Amino acid sequence: MHKLLSILVFLGLSVTAMQAQTSGNAKNIRFICNVIDPPSEFDSLRVYEYKGYSARSIAGAARASDGTYTFVLPKGKAKIYGLGFNDNNLMRVVLGEEPEVKLWANAAFIDRARTLGSIQNAALENITRRTSAYQNGNWNDPKGIKERYAYVDSLKNAKSPFWRSANLLMPPHFEGKDVNRESEYYGLNWFNKIDFANDRGYDELPEVYYAFSAYAGRIAGMTTEDNMKAWADAQLKRIPENSGAYRLALGGLLRGYQQRHLNNVFAHFAKQYLDKYRNSNYGEIEALEYEYSKAGTSTPGITAPDLAGMTPDSATYALSKLRGKVVLVDFWASWCGPCRRENPAVRGLYAKYKDKGFDILGVSLDRDMNAWRKAIADDRLEWHHISDLKGWQSQHAATYSVTSIPQTLLIDREGKLIVRNLRGESLAAKLAEIFGE
Repeated sequence: MHKLLSILVFLGLSVTAMQAQTSGNAKNIRFICNVIDPPSEFDSLRVYEYKGYSARSIAGAARASDGTYTFVLPKGKAKIYGLGFNDNNLMRVVLGEEPEVKLWANAAFIDRARTLGSIQNAALENITRRTSAYQNGNWNDPKGIKERYAYVDSLKNAKSPFWRSANLLMPPHFEGKDVNRESEYYGLNWFNKIDFANDRGYDELPEVYYAFSAYAGRIAGMTTEDNMKAWADAQLKRIPENSGAYRLALGGLLRGYQQRHLNNVFAHFAKQYLDKYRNSNYGEIEALEYEYSKAGTSTPGITAPDLAGMTPDSATYALSKLRGKVVLVDFWASWCGPCRRENPAVRGLYAKYKDKGFDILGVSLDRDMNAWRKAIADDRLEWHHISDLKGWQSQHAATYSVTSIPQTLLIDREGKLIVRNLRGESLAAKLAEIFGE
């Protein structure tokens, strides 16, 4: 441990010395990237700034004849940025103080890129490797717990510029004995060693985003959706609402729950994000609005996204035209046997409730116009129908995350989702409840 501390102190002093040497009159730094097998669909490599739900591109570089991408960026305080061809897969890199940073990467594994001759990036890469080893180890091993806490302390004492990164990425330790309380402990104490309120050094750290995403993933398999919401809300209260760390944390939660297809929890935090940051858009709001509307297709109480398309007589029709009615959105196709077998029962419900404010919008995944029209006529489906005739590539299906049919959504008079995938007796019972019969 003494040896480790000596190394870290030397590293901290080396970084300080290097900063002093490079604090001359130069106004710019050069970032030179050698990337093997770049994807043909992207014409430039980009540097991103971490801001919240998604990263914001701040610079782009085209590939030179020698195969390199060169960025000339303003000199400033060292900061962690993202590097990638898009913001879906980024390599973290420290830029700002060192006059030149060189990097080598394979485009397919750009998150594993390595820098050459950069003291600051070598320090960050070492911390990343070390914390990753702890994350993949035994979280509750007493020796390992003591060691990882000592590691963070050693970085802080050595004045490493990245000790906060290590502090965020270290998994917490369950200190109780009742295993039935383990999920609650993690849910409420994951960030108990992070002083967000008094240390604004976390405001621009991308590890805040990654740590909250990891938190969401861990809690997702341990408790109910209501607990996920309440516990994550409690974690957010640790962070000043006007801080950059708050936006990063909220963005990390969104990504974590979205990746685990927890639409209800995702929608809960997406609404918070949109309400808070809609007027300070870094380019992520439009994408989040779309994802939030998709979450509404399985989250009761959220307004269902509109559907508009071609009718069998080649006109156009939209779900929004049925506002004021209780609507069954029915995804089906002429070639779908189970769908066709459901139609007589659906036809009976339509006849029973259509005069009480019930309507249906059939959304077909057909490709053949004639087959679609014939099925409607043969099955006597007298309600509204639309299709883009793209089969499984249908944008309608993509908007509602439909991967199998039949699927239904019941929508209230205000356009909000009541319930998804009711059919047969369950659908009949729900309509009887709604219309009082």
